[in-house]
Amino acid sequence: MEKPEPARLSFLVEEKIRLFVYCVDCHHNAMLDAGPIAERLGADFPIPQVAKHVRCAACGSRHATVNPYWNDEDVPGRPILYSYPDFG
Repeated sequence: MEKPEPARLSFLVEEKIRLFVYCVDCHHNAMLDAGPIAERLGADFPIPQVAKHVRCAACGSRHATVNPYWNDEDVPGRPILYSYPDFG
């Protein structure tokens, strides 16, 4: 069975979904607009690969996770029962 293609940054930009970035080392987190990231890396850039291109603003670590931020209330088609914890 073939692996499905990962979602691309263009999807996040089109749907106005931000990225949730979480530093594994110091637990700092942030929500980032996907538009500027897509401009830098390209609209067809796979979302899972974005983690290799971010650095924690708090500790400088490059050990981070990056996921779509489904908690935004204005996300069209947002899964109601699916949410990330709010570390803010």
